[in-house]
Amino acid sequence: MGIDDFALRKGIRYGTVVVDLDTRKPIDLLQGGTVQTVSSWLAAHPEIEVVSRDRWTEYERGVTLGAPQATQVMDRWHVVKNLREALERQLQRSQTSFDAAKLELMPEPTIPRTAREEAERQRRYERRQAKVARVKEMHAVGKPIAVISRELRCSKHFVRFSLRVDVVPETRHRARKSAIDAYDEYLWQQWQAGERNARELLRQIQAQGYPNG
Repeated sequence: MGIDDFALRKGIRYGTVVVDLDTRKPIDLLQGGTVQTVSSWLAAHPEIEVVSRDRWTEYERGVTLGAPQATQVMDRWHVVKNLREALERQLQRSQTSFDAAKLELMPEPTIPRTAREEAERQRRYERRQAKVARVKEMHAVGKPIAVISRELRCSKHFVRFSLRVDVVPETRHRARKSAIDAYDEYLWQQWQAGERNARELLRQIQAQGYPNG
């Protein structure tokens, strides 16, 4: 059999679907997905030999208590997900070496951020820091990963990432390369001053040497 959660009301109320993986048909729907709910259902079905599930610890504990005779396996989707995340972690650890090799083979000019871009980058980073800190607080008081994910409306992957890191890394962004980058500050000043006509803004920068098109 396989078990997985489904939303009765996304972010608020969830249930558990029980599927016969031989016939690929659902055989029961359970209210909620707590350890007690899962273990009670399994205890009434001692014939079950294999349970396929995701990584939620509530399911893991529920199956362990309710069906100690059963072998627990990760579903195929999560096997691939685990592989992808392991590969991502390895690549992140090697990122410094990759960057050094790239600069040696393909040196690129540094394009500095504008003041507006730097301010937005800082705001994004602070929001990310605050969210990671909130994840750690909720986990410290005993809330499961799935509950934290639902309440903060973020992925379980982000929750696990937040619990792993001591220092929140900055999100890597490619530098913008655009023909009008040199006019970014000027365009922003005109926009702030109330100019909202795109044709007029284009005319102004063309007058300063920006090519047609």
